[in-house]
Amino acid sequence: AGLFLLWGIVSSSVQQSGMISDVSDEIEEIYQVVRTNSAAVERSIDNSRELFGQAKRLNDLIRKFRIGD
Repeated sequence: AGLFLLWGIVSSSVQQSGMISDVSDEIEEIYQVVRTNSAAVERSIDNSRELFGQAKRLNDLIRKFRIGD
């Protein structure tokens, strides 16, 4: 009976180890997606700032060509 109990513990440990490894792999994939998304957000912020600056410069140029009311 003791051998079967020991075998059950070993079997359960192996299964749990496999599950932990699977969870670890999934967490690594999620981390990679988060990093990719974070980089995309940073690029989007940079692009938005550039577009804002261009719009401001364009608005400043347009003001120079306004005809009096």
